[in-house]
Amino acid sequence: MTTAPSTLAQKLVARAAGRAHVTPGEFVTCAVDLAMFHDSSGPRRLQPMLAELGAEIWDKQKVVLVIDHYVPEADDESRRIVRIARAWAAAQALPHVYDSLGICHVVVPQHGHIRPGMFCVGGDSHSPTGGAFGAYMFGIGATEMLGVVVTGQIWLQVPQTIFMQWQGRLARGVSAKDMMLAMIGRFGMNGGRYQAVEFCGSASRPPHSEGLAVFIASYLAHETALPNINLLHLSSRKAVQAAMMMADVFPHIDFRREVTIGHLMLDTTSRAAELAKVNPPIRPRENVEFLWQALLAGELGWVCSDHACCRHETKIPPCYFGNIWMAKSGFGGTEYLLPALVSEGSRRGMGYNHMARVTSWNPAQRYGLSRKGDIAAGFDADIALVDPRKTWVIAAADSPSTQGYTPFEGLEMSARVDATFLRGMMIFEDGQVLGKPRGQYLHRPS
Repeated sequence: MTTAPSTLAQKLVARAAGRAHVTPGEFVTCAVDLAMFHDSSGPRRLQPMLAELGAEIWDKQKVVLVIDHYVPEADDESRRIVRIARAWAAAQALPHVYDSLGICHVVVPQHGHIRPGMFCVGGDSHSPTGGAFGAYMFGIGATEMLGVVVTGQIWLQVPQTIFMQWQGRLARGVSAKDMMLAMIGRFGMNGGRYQAVEFCGSASRPPHSEGLAVFIASYLAHETALPNINLLHLSSRKAVQAAMMMADVFPHIDFRREVTIGHLMLDTTSRAAELAKVNPPIRPRENVEFLWQALLAGELGWVCSDHACCRHETKIPPCYFGNIWMAKSGFGGTEYLLPALVSEGSRRGMGYNHMARVTSWNPAQRYGLSRKGDIAAGFDADIALVDPRKTWVIAAADSPSTQGYTPFEGLEMSARVDATFLRGMMIFEDGQVLGKPRGQYLHRPS
């Protein structure tokens, strides 16, 4: 029996329940990775109930107390509530207590307590904001929190998922808060009750998010004294500009930058539609043009195929129903890397030596493959013979791949690989793979 693809919420709940798969509507018991409560929802309510039961906290490392609701204390009642929270935290010797440092929903992730894949509960109705970090988190009352604090578990009904697709680009001055207010106006304050919401679409992964990822990776490399960093799959103007900026900011780090042939050949108008789904996503044409400018200027070190195959029935499952969020990311592209680069690169004035550098020499040097990347004495005779004047149209039906589709379908090429040699032995000619596999594991130098 084939199970339908799971939503992110189902995957997180299944993990916490120790199951391979869960179905919306069924009841499961889940192990809790994090229990968060604050001065209002926590100690003043939990303390007397724990004392009555004579029970202890199941795992203090997984409990976080944030004193934020009644500070600074404005009256006697506030002072009483905060005093209870501080005294209880001290008596319990809680290791994670944040007193007057900010709002709990900000403080908890700020200090690294919420991470992707976790199953979390919070003693506050705004706790689902933990979902922004790839975690499953929801709010519960004091009685439910008592059960979690004592057992480390909680039962729930697996929710249905609402997919909210945001396409396009946010106008200047429009923020995520405006998006949420628009949704509340459309669905009401009770819209999505006991349902999970997953946000998707081009507006949910804009180019600046890629640039931000470059900033973060670069800063972490600096903080950890990492001498080298490869920034892979750059797909937008903002990502490349961020990468170049970081090279200036941290000149002691050896940065290298990569682009895929998919991001050089496809844009958001592609007829491939969901078959071109990949991470990072295919971008609008202006980003494609900028990537070519950066490549021709020598700002990108190498071009790869990101050959991440998945068969057609996996890429678009039977229950797809036109929802691109259900389509799998990634596609194969190795066989089209060189023909596409030579075809489009030649049209744009890219020299053959430059093509050889970005497909062979540069990556071989970066990864310490001392016998690869050149045609010279002492190197492996790995050679591809390309006819730069052979016109043909890409068709998945002509491919030896069992993937069953290609997002490059219908693109006209002006170059074709006629033959390939591996360590001097011909392994491919006229579209046919020859002989038995001869690949060898390549050890990187230590």
